[in-house]
Amino acid sequence: MKPALLVGVVVAILAFVIGLYLRRRSMAFEGEVIDKDVREMVNNTNQGQGGLTINMGGNTGNVTHSYMIKVQTSTGKTINWQVSEGKYQQVNIGDHVTKQADTTDIAITPKTPTT
Repeated sequence: MKPALLVGVVVAILAFVIGLYLRRRSMAFEGEVIDKDVREMVNNTNQGQGGLTINMGGNTGNVTHSYMIKVQTSTGKTINWQVSEGKYQQVNIGDHVTKQADTTDIAITPKTPTT
């Protein structure tokens, strides 16, 4: 691959990633948490070896988790929002969350118990 083309591809990828980050950061919403989900991805490093392989107990892959909440906004829109593991453990279905513009974090207001 020619160096100029490679540089162009890298710049395009970086621009795309930065654009996604800025879009996520600029979003603002508030609403009620209607669902929670943990997405698990297994990364297997043994792929592509072909033939017979024997697992000798070494590190053959790892597992990563994405913690997602589904928010029904006050405008009626449904948003899937990725949060940290700590926020995932703090938030419950029915809680009210607010995400201000120029942040990537959500504020949680616990659901008031009904008597």
